[in-house]
Amino acid sequence: MSAAPSVLSGVLMGAGVAVVLDRSRRRRQVSDGAHPSPSIQGAHRRAVAYLARRLELARSQDLAVTATSATSLAAAQLTGCVLGAAAAGGVGAAAGLVGHSPGSIGAVVLVALGALVGVVLPRLGLPAAARRRRRDMVAALSALADLVTVLLAGGAGIETALVAAAGAGQGWAFEQFRSL
Repeated sequence: MSAAPSVLSGVLMGAGVAVVLDRSRRRRQVSDGAHPSPSIQGAHRRAVAYLARRLELARSQDLAVTATSATSLAAAQLTGCVLGAAAAGGVGAAAGLVGHSPGSIGAVVLVALGALVGVVLPRLGLPAAARRRRRDMVAALSALADLVTVLLAGGAGIETALVAAAGAGQGWAFEQFRSL
């Protein structure tokens, strides 16, 4: 017989007791007048909403800079979730074969952590890739401006100088210049 059902029921009972105690504590605070004022709660909600909007804006800008669609990011996260859960399950099974079984709860936790890591990893690389692209764009724009200045000083026309300068560079940023 496994101890997992008894452990699980103990965890659920403990969570239930914690919820009941927390609610009774909150009721006492409200009756004592120790509950935060509605203006503080409203400010907290507004601050959380503001931060959530900023994070979403930053993520959408990073997706645009890296030319990654939200669909492909979601697909990468889903694939990472499945692969992370499978890898963690494999590690748990291998540990069980060696004689160090994580147990039922441990296996579930291991698989859940693997899935979580698989979901988080694709998003971790996104800001770094966007920073790299932005840094490359700044350097390329500086080089483009220098080349255009030299070509204009040499007597080339504006359009000729821009086309020649954009054609002289390599990399993602110069490809963007050439596409304009």
